[in-house]
Amino acid sequence: MKKHIIFFVILISPALLIQSQVVKPHCLSEEVWLDGYFERETYDGWVLVFEDTFDGDELDHSRWRNDYPWGRNLYCAPDVQYFTDGDNIELDSGILKLIVRADPVLERVVPFWEDDAVLYCGGDSVGLNKRWFEYTSGMIFSRQKFLHGKFEIRCSVPEIGGLWPAFWLYGSCAQEIDVFEYMSEYRSPFLNNRNIDFTYHRKPDCSVNIARHCNYDRFFATDMTREPHTYAVEWDEHRIIWSIDGQEMVRKSRWEDPNGKEMLKSGMIPPSYYSADRIFPFDDIAMNVIAGIGVKQNPTCSFPCRMEIDYIRIYQKINSAKTVRICSGSDIKGSTVAGQNIVVGGGNCRIEVRRGAYLDLVAKESIVLDAGFSAESGALFTARTTGVTE
Repeated sequence: MKKHIIFFVILISPALLIQSQVVKPHCLSEEVWLDGYFERETYDGWVLVFEDTFDGDELDHSRWRNDYPWGRNLYCAPDVQYFTDGDNIELDSGILKLIVRADPVLERVVPFWEDDAVLYCGGDSVGLNKRWFEYTSGMIFSRQKFLHGKFEIRCSVPEIGGLWPAFWLYGSCAQEIDVFEYMSEYRSPFLNNRNIDFTYHRKPDCSVNIARHCNYDRFFATDMTREPHTYAVEWDEHRIIWSIDGQEMVRKSRWEDPNGKEMLKSGMIPPSYYSADRIFPFDDIAMNVIAGIGVKQNPTCSFPCRMEIDYIRIYQKINSAKTVRICSGSDIKGSTVAGQNIVVGGGNCRIEVRRGAYLDLVAKESIVLDAGFSAESGALFTARTTGVTE
């Protein structure tokens, strides 16, 4: 599909100078009639609900797995590497290294399927389960899921030619938000090292097979592989905001007014047709976070190639004037609950954290575990108070 290119020059910071923006017109919207008053949750602070600074000697397997739940390669995507069971992951002085090596291996894509099982994408065969991979690599996939928040990673990436380093959120219904992706879309390392994709996608209807994408590229005057950067995305029920090193790169609103300007679906809305984003992430699908470095074709970096991660942090918003009350499992979205004060149970409430399930309660001031709350042996449950980052 033809790309629409909008050129502009904006000084973002001494290190980042945007040269151009590329919008890939895959987004999907519809006109919706709105009229009346709409409630909106208000927030006034952030709470750090997840952090890994990779200070140990090995990966924390209670937090991360080193593959996808469905296998060790995205066989429906154009990547050709095999994600090993830890052989391509190293921790050194507080840095997590995901390493690409030119090591051919004969392995199963889906470890728990037979060698001769046929793999399919969208009804089309893509070959047998056991196959040769020309490269091996490393990835991490969070065991916890998160709904809304600020997702942040500080990392460095190698020369991009032929590689596909990324940090993203992924959930059911093919729902995904890419905090960043280096796509290796060009033959020139000069261009690849300066081109970053900010993308989200999902199926418009979970019953269909095809996901729709909304893509935004940025080209930078600076070679983004020369030093580490902090990549982040803020996601809530109204908008997605991408940033690099604290500077906003892209903002996508769920709703736009008749003039095409960002709007919040809250308060009194004048009667009119408004543009609604059909593939904006669902508010009831929590997502895992993933970091990895894929291989598309003929990497130009000097092997071994490394994506080096300093930390991954996740924040969630709170309303300091409101006590969060949890009375049943339906009050819990994802693996974390954040608030100024949290009360779990009481009265006729019943909440049970089952063996193998995750629940982290994070409050600024207090947490009360009342009657009706229980956690089975083997449940991964924590409750802690913490400060708020404004």
